[in-house]
Amino acid sequence: MLRGDAPGTAAAVTGTRNAPCEEWVEGSAVRILLVEDNRVNQEVATHWLEAAGAGVVLAEHGGEAVDIYRDNEFDLVFMDCQM
Repeated sequence: MLRGDAPGTAAAVTGTRNAPCEEWVEGSAVRILLVEDNRVNQEVATHWLEAAGAGVVLAEHGGEAVDIYRDNEFDLVFMDCQM
């Protein structure tokens, strides 16, 4: 699971890595930007999406999602409707 820290970068939840999102999800069938502020929902959704073979980049709020989306290509964006 990845968490976007700044435009064009991604950070692992357990530590920071400054690599383009494309490098992190390369080889995945689908690249998904998951926008979710609830930690439990983040973990559940990420588990199921990765189990299905998707590369997942996580944003914790809409502003962060917009910054990540501007600088990266995704096949799909999943976003909490109540954000």
